[in-house]
Amino acid sequence: MSEQNFFQSALSNFVFEAANGGVIRHFVDLGYTVKQIAENLSFSTPYEKIQKAVWEHLLNREILLLCEPGNKKNQETVSYVQEKDKYGRTSFRKISL
Repeated sequence: MSEQNFFQSALSNFVFEAANGGVIRHFVDLGYTVKQIAENLSFSTPYEKIQKAVWEHLLNREILLLCEPGNKKNQETVSYVQEKDKYGRTSFRKISL
């Protein structure tokens, strides 16, 4: 990708995020559909771009999963470590493995 195209892409993503990113995520959290979001935005935004933002938000919030919930990839293995501070107080720290 040329430097000019990279800059244009970065600028476009920044403007989209500043103008609509938070609003789209908020509407998704309220349960709006992509069509309803498109109708309520104050800036005209391509339907496909709204669709992509909604999809990414649902994946990031783990509302939509790309694999089954019981799959080992989604299960986090944790361990707890007991620690004592300099005053002798005991605390536990959760460690993701």
